[in-house]
Amino acid sequence: LYKVWNTPQAGTADSDYLGILGQVLTSGRNSRLYKRLVFDDQIATSVQSGNNEGEIGSQFLVIVTAKPGQDLNRIEAIVDEEMAKLLRDGPTADELERARTTVGAGFIRGSERIGGFGGKSDILAENQVFLGDPGAWKASYSA
Repeated sequence: LYKVWNTPQAGTADSDYLGILGQVLTSGRNSRLYKRLVFDDQIATSVQSGNNEGEIGSQFLVIVTAKPGQDLNRIEAIVDEEMAKLLRDGPTADELERARTTVGAGFIRGSERIGGFGGKSDILAENQVFLGDPGAWKASYSA
């Protein structure tokens, strides 16, 4: 099951917030969708989400791998329900802290490499191309 929403371009506060939202939804065994679909209801084998950032626009994705024979309409309804709860009530303080820590740690680990999928060269080049400033990552990182 794929759900896709068009979202603002890279470098915006909304894009950063959507990255955190993806972590809250599916990062770790205690995340909302992972816990609900994989552990509690046991109708999926994996759940992923995140904001795929781009220069002109981005896309927020939720991807669920259903167990064989499961009703995809039921899974989609659960995804919609959990998204609505999160949008209505917001994340808990613990969820927000866990997500921010995960995102920050991932950025630091990536920046320790020179190149290749998130290394220094990728960070600097992406910020130069998308935002016109190789140091623009500092605004997102400090948010």
